[in-house]
Amino acid sequence: MPKLVGNYVGGYTWKEAQADMRAFKKELAGIDTGHFTKVIVKLPATPAEVKATRKALRVSQAVFAELVGVSAPSVKAWERGARRPDGVTSRLIRLLKKDPSFVKVWAKA
Repeated sequence: MPKLVGNYVGGYTWKEAQADMRAFKKELAGIDTGHFTKVIVKLPATPAEVKATRKALRVSQAVFAELVGVSAPSVKAWERGARRPDGVTSRLIRLLKKDPSFVKVWAKA
């Protein structure tokens, strides 16, 4: 049984757990109707991913915040685990982690 810690259950927020349940219900409906819907629920970037990406880019929290379009306190909260980035920002963080040279393209946009 997952351990309840604050607003998290086994590492998931209630919002994430509800999204998983909605996806599961759609899959169950597919069993009855024969029409399956593939639903992918991507979890937000973890504090370790955010920090590793920022370190790979060799930038401060303030500069990283400017790159991804958020405030510096948001980046601090992400790295502490107090908050999590939204889906689009998480994708950008993972993209920058995978290919740090993309920051040159992204910064010009």
